[in-house]
Amino acid sequence: MIHLMRVWGLIAACLWPSAAEVVEVGKIAARYQLSREVVLDDGTRCDLMSPAFAIECEWSDKFAESIGQALHYSIKTGKQPGIVLIRRTETSEELHARYLERCRAVCERHGITLWQAVEGDDTVTKVYPPDPFH
Repeated sequence: MIHLMRVWGLIAACLWPSAAEVVEVGKIAARYQLSREVVLDDGTRCDLMSPAFAIECEWSDKFAESIGQALHYSIKTGKQPGIVLIRRTETSEELHARYLERCRAVCERHGITLWQAVEGDDTVTKVYPPDPFH
């Protein structure tokens, strides 16, 4: 029974966002006037939605998970896929840059727009595709 409870705890930790992630997504949604936690017809929840994008927000160390979720939300909504990778304050800039580069390579290959943010700051900056005006 104890083993089953541990397994359930691990599954729950993977399926539901942390409280800190929810706070960060809320800040970004408020700043950019985006809809958040939009429930799709299959019961999944898209973190952020704009008129053009279905966006998954995730900690940078979980970049691989964000790719599949963004593509899924795009398929379900007909909107362009987007990802916001958030650097935790305790994650070094060097490590974040490695995660960001790995995610950027996949985003480039599959047409996913990629932004980055830093925990505690509601500003996002575009990573891919490059912004020709900046």
